Amino acid sequence: MKNKLTVIALLSTLLYASNGFSVYQSNHKKSNSILVGPENELISLEKHIKEININKAKDIYKKNSVKAKRLENKGKTNLISRENLWKSKRNKRELAVAGKTTKVSTFINKLENQRNYIAQNKLNQNHNTIQNRNTVSGTITPLDGETLVDTTTVIFFDGSLDEYGNFNYFSTDVNVEDRTYEITIPDGNYYVEAFYSQGGYWYSCLQSGSFLVGGEESQTLNMDLYPLADYAAYIFFEDGYWTSESIDGEIFPVNVYDLTTNDLVSSSYTGMLGFNYAYLLPGDYRIEIDLSTENEQNIISNEVSLIAGEYEVFVYENMNPVTISGSIFDEEGRVVDSAYIYIDGFDTLYNEPVDQEGNFSVNVEQGEYFIFGHVDFLGDSPFWPATYDQGIVDVTSSSLSGLELTLFDTLNYGFVSYYSEEDPNNPDFYPSIHVDFYDLQTNEIIHTGQTGIFGYNGVSLLPGEYGFQFEGQDLDTLVVESGVWHDIYSGTEGDDEHNVSGLLYDAPTGEGILGFVYFHDEFDSTYFVETDSDGYFSVSLPEGLWSSYAQPVNMDDHFMSIWRGGVFEIFEGNDFYLEHELFPTDGFGFALVHLEDSTGFLSQRHVEIFGPDYYDAMTNHYGDVCSGLSPGDYTVISEDFQPESFTLESGSYEFIYLMPYQGMNYNISGHVMTVSGNPVPNAIVLYQNFNDSHLFLTDSNGYYEAFIPPNVYSAYAQVDSTHWTELAGGVVHIDEGMEQYQDFTLYPVSDYGFLVGTIFGQGPNIVMRSVHIYDEMGDLVTELLSNLYGEVAVSLLPGNYTMAFETPLGIQEHYVTMEAGMMNIVVLMDGPEFPEPRILDVFDVPEDQGGKVYIAFEQSQFDTDGAMDSMRTEMYTIERMDGDFWVGLTSIGAYNAGVYVVEVNTLSDSTSESNGLTAFRVIAHMDEGSFISDAEYGYSVDNIAPDMVNGLTGYYDDGMIMLSWYHSQANDISHYNVYHSTESNFTPSQENLVSSPYENEFNHELAQLSSGDHFYIVSAIDINENQGNFSETLTITVLDIDSHLGLPDIFALHQNHPNPFNPATKIDYDLPEDVMVNIEIYDLMGRNIRSMVNDYQSAGYKSIRWDATNNFGESVSAGMYIYTIHAGDFRQTMKMILLK
Repeated sequence: MKNKLTVIALLSTLLYASNGFSVYQSNHKKSNSILVGPENELISLEKHIKEININKAKDIYKKNSVKAKRLENKGKTNLISRENLWKSKRNKRELAVAGKTTKVSTFINKLENQRNYIAQNKLNQNHNTIQNRNTVSGTITPLDGETLVDTTTVIFFDGSLDEYGNFNYFSTDVNVEDRTYEITIPDGNYYVEAFYSQGGYWYSCLQSGSFLVGGEESQTLNMDLYPLADYAAYIFFEDGYWTSESIDGEIFPVNVYDLTTNDLVSSSYTGMLGFNYAYLLPGDYRIEIDLSTENEQNIISNEVSLIAGEYEVFVYENMNPVTISGSIFDEEGRVVDSAYIYIDGFDTLYNEPVDQEGNFSVNVEQGEYFIFGHVDFLGDSPFWPATYDQGIVDVTSSSLSGLELTLFDTLNYGFVSYYSEEDPNNPDFYPSIHVDFYDLQTNEIIHTGQTGIFGYNGVSLLPGEYGFQFEGQDLDTLVVESGVWHDIYSGTEGDDEHNVSGLLYDAPTGEGILGFVYFHDEFDSTYFVETDSDGYFSVSLPEGLWSSYAQPVNMDDHFMSIWRGGVFEIFEGNDFYLEHELFPTDGFGFALVHLEDSTGFLSQRHVEIFGPDYYDAMTNHYGDVCSGLSPGDYTVISEDFQPESFTLESGSYEFIYLMPYQGMNYNISGHVMTVSGNPVPNAIVLYQNFNDSHLFLTDSNGYYEAFIPPNVYSAYAQVDSTHWTELAGGVVHIDEGMEQYQDFTLYPVSDYGFLVGTIFGQGPNIVMRSVHIYDEMGDLVTELLSNLYGEVAVSLLPGNYTMAFETPLGIQEHYVTMEAGMMNIVVLMDGPEFPEPRILDVFDVPEDQGGKVYIAFEQSQFDTDGAMDSMRTEMYTIERMDGDFWVGLTSIGAYNAGVYVVEVNTLSDSTSESNGLTAFRVIAHMDEGSFISDAEYGYSVDNIAPDMVNGLTGYYDDGMIMLSWYHSQANDISHYNVYHSTESNFTPSQENLVSSPYENEFNHELAQLSSGDHFYIVSAIDINENQGNFSETLTITVLDIDSHLGLPDIFALHQNHPNPFNPATKIDYDLPEDVMVNIEIYDLMGRNIRSMVNDYQSAGYKSIRWDATNNFGESVSAGMYIYTIHAGDFRQTMKMILLK
């Protein structure tokens, strides 16, 4: 479904927002077409093309940038394995849990569609040949007292399913006048519902869960209809209860309690179909389902907040819990503080702390689990995971006790994680694979283990060389280092088989850089490795031809690099060494050169760049070379290609596409004219397809000519916001050896409106489709052909028009009113329509503080224009998966928009610690019924860095420099970075980072503090690793130590500094003789705030520090304070100001 985004490229640039819908900006890398009108005149086509080129390069060379970002500042190869391998199975489990609830939605939706079918066809299905029949009658009563004006259907489900998986049933309609019904059905047990076709009421249900027919010739069953406006619904659904053949089983008591008063509100039963409803007034409740047996009590509960007109689903399992218990100690048998037991299943996850004796006991669902003990597993833990050697913990039938797990420290041990996979990129894994580890000196087995349910496990080992052997495979060797996480895979060689190594270093200094090195073969297989702190790396690559590129951990500091040798070969027995030089973004620019002709990318072609710097390299698999270069003017050449010139600035990017020499000077040309026939100079002409873009400017006569590679293109022309953009009809074919002529006519915004159509369909079906425009008299105005992106567009004079589009289901017509200066957008749906909405994409809201995403979804087929039928009250509800439940976020009116875009909140942002994936779905509440979309996943990102740190101040005292600054106003601050140098114009970097405190103060103690000037800069870092702008530089002057030799001549109390201050300040005073000293701080009311000194002190230069707290250690409020000194006969008072 995501590939449909390729046809809404046009919408990505239009400021289209109404009724709470936000601008939809496609992030699909192949949807880069553009239209520009007065509503979004700031969008520049030139800028757009540059962004396309940048994004293309980033797509090619940063496929793993998200992974790299999450490893930023980690600096340890073991954390790659921790987060990306052991934790990668988390997504599978999250999808499984979400799928459980989605299955509920599918089941309920299926039943709801069957209700609609029954009501519309008014059938009294007779699927049973049983002769014993009884009559059931009763009354259906709306609780709001309203009169039922339309059909109400009573449905009796007997629990069996037909060959298509639908419920077998008997049904009858209710008499509208007296609200009674009567039906004759076979003896048996039934689940019964009443269904009002006009809506506005929940489906009535049986609190008893089932109704037994038989034993009497006539039985009575009365039921109530609960109004949506007053009641909420709570649905109990037993997971795994129904099968493809029949549904008939045990029901369980359900009690509902008021969460505030704990009063029993209602009692009912789960239904015989595996589900039932409780209808409740809005409020907070605790629902208890009693699954107890004769031998064991088992009551499950859930707390919920209910809103009128909305429902919540509780999925429960009729399964008695089991217990996994044991203990976790270190290798000396000691209890470890903050130790946890991690119990991981396919659908469930438990992470519980051990008690004070090191023991754990966790109630879990029956099943198989992978377990280990840990201390801050994803953080900087001092211990390796305490693994369970047998791999799988099986509690499918009974509890398991007596597990003993041992934590080994990372200082003295290394950790080996073993995987039953061919390689780390292979998603297939195998549990219970036997692995032996050998002492190579004695050839004895020192450890035996098995992989767990996700195909991996691990063991802590002392440093040394070991042998390891997966069952059924040859013995391999491994060198274990203390403090290092090692990975081995079934079917792979040991550490001594690395055949590619090299260095990643800073080009100006030659110092190693922490970063990532990537390798691609001709089949686009990808490997990557992280360097160590010295920039060194090694990796094992299969035989073949390989290209390589590299990027630093911090992409803001250095540009990426492509190995300048282009392509290298790996074959049996050879080792290969390569180096990547990275240029800093400060002081250098970046140039990427691309070579391509009609045959495709050109590899191993020599490229030379001339200018202030000289650089030459061979192209890689993708026809690219790149380098950092000093600012200035450059020319790039390559044999058989036209030279190109470009200019670089410090920190800038330039992407140069070299054009091959041809027998002709151009193969595409034309004019751009206004509708009045005037040439348009400096108009921008764009030829673009999914892989390439070419941009030209017209001359003073409105003429352009150029050579572009033979291919098919969409073509556009624009000049500025005074004229609408013009699209070339259909696609432009550029053939080998042929010249093509393409003119464009631009229409003034002041006189014309702009009508845009974009086709939603599958792949090539959206290209070269015919769209007819008719005026209000029914006369054909023009016929349009769609381009590569399914777009059509035309400038029209004011008036009423019809846009007609032929689909497999017939002619689709859209009526539009055009006004001068107005842009109208019409979504054209191609192919079969669906009753349920379909989510097209879930994507981050750009340039925000995080916590929000856009949901783009395709409308239901029953979504009609409400303005044309005032009786239709239709809407969409967007829900989010919170834990095991769907929670309603917002509802919007349906108005036949084709595609809706809604902004909603997420649970958390994507960070280095969590991918932040959240599931969403859309429910269409149509007059024909309610229809639920499939769940789709997305995540939000905090895109906004904290503000610049202000108020940086400080002072020197006794070998220490005291710094403080104002707290950032951002509410998501993680910490601050403090940078120090003795050079006034220094640039903050990892090398001069001295501290990362959480509080807004730092005391810098220097072992050998030199006299002279010291310079400090501070920045704020938020929880999503966004760094704010650097503060202004603070200068602290440290006087020569001789300046304080000797004793003061007189008593003195000096002005505090800094002043004003926050959060602390320093008070200096001088004592020429030994004396009793008393220093007090008062507020302006004369109340004593803090007694700072009350002691007999020796003569000398003294100072104290006040941290703005009172005598009780509490922070005081901002304002003016008075401080006094009483030393012998000397008294003095001064003022200071605290800011907050």
